[in-house]
Amino acid sequence: MKKWQKISIFYGVCVVIGLILGLYAGVSEPFYEPFLEYLTIQNGLMLVISIFFALFLAINIHEFGHFVFGKLAGMDLLIYRIGFLEWKKVNGAFRVSVEKMHDYGGLCGMIPKRLGDISNRSFIIYFFGGALFNLISAFLGYMLILHTSGLLQVFLWVFVILSVFLGVSNLFPFKTATMMMSDGAYIVGLIKGEKAVTDLVEMMNFSAQLQAGVSPGKLNFELVKENDSIHYVLLKHLQALEQLDFNTLKETKAMLNERVDTSDIITRKSVLNELVVASILLDDHEDVKKWRKALTHIEKDRDANGYRTKAYLAYYDGDLTLAKQAIDKGRAVLHHYPSLGQQTTEAVLFNYLEEQCLIRSRSEEAVTE
Repeated sequence: MKKWQKISIFYGVCVVIGLILGLYAGVSEPFYEPFLEYLTIQNGLMLVISIFFALFLAINIHEFGHFVFGKLAGMDLLIYRIGFLEWKKVNGAFRVSVEKMHDYGGLCGMIPKRLGDISNRSFIIYFFGGALFNLISAFLGYMLILHTSGLLQVFLWVFVILSVFLGVSNLFPFKTATMMMSDGAYIVGLIKGEKAVTDLVEMMNFSAQLQAGVSPGKLNFELVKENDSIHYVLLKHLQALEQLDFNTLKETKAMLNERVDTSDIITRKSVLNELVVASILLDDHEDVKKWRKALTHIEKDRDANGYRTKAYLAYYDGDLTLAKQAIDKGRAVLHHYPSLGQQTTEAVLFNYLEEQCLIRSRSEEAVTE
């Protein structure tokens, strides 16, 4: 969808909402009439607080809907984000952190927890769960409005309007500026059998294998037919890393290099880590310099993959002591890495780097002598 089309749809929706509220105000007593009649700074402040709290609640309910239906579809929770707050599974436990706000207010990231295929129907139910919870909560909120008055009634009206808007808008198929697909985009794509969406679902099934303990090096891609997903390229890249296949690694690195800007905000962090490590292994100094500047998240990255990236950067900078420290820290938390299969890849790369550190250390000692 082109930019002007997105802008037209956005303002079109705003106009429709304005018309609906205008017609509503013309044929009945609007819920905001008490505020207009007794408009004060205090009332205005209360309205603003109500909007923010109602939006927070609506988003929370939306993501909780994904969580509930995800569990029913046989998935495990990896990340849950509401505004600035993020719950993320790191080293076997959920860690709460404050993160930079992006152009979405919430996120529920789940993956299949069992090896094997999960039907498209199950995924459709999972993606529909958020909108369904919004619409149900909006209906319940409207029922409460009939039995309340004053500030509580105003808050409930705000909550109902936001819930309906959030539920309906998420069912509309679109992509955000950070390449995150709406629930509707997944649902429509799965129903229509769109390749981009089915590719992503196929990658979710590979994720199930990784969760079950199959390492990237042992994944069988023979049945994959022209999967264009960046997640597929990333898995091939991890396979090449685990097998220390530098020829294939050069090819997958080039493909990731071309597609990094099309990845969503979560995948982008993993892609950047792998681009830096691959550039170091392939002695591509220009790309090391280029991509390490983009690692703005690396200091907060304290799982095995993050420590592995730090270790390779320290080795590249010639700081063998720091590299060994990062290797030790990475190994210490390796068994907590959420992807059981990728633990093998991380272990292989830690061992390889440790050998390279030992070789360089002996070389430096020989030169000194």
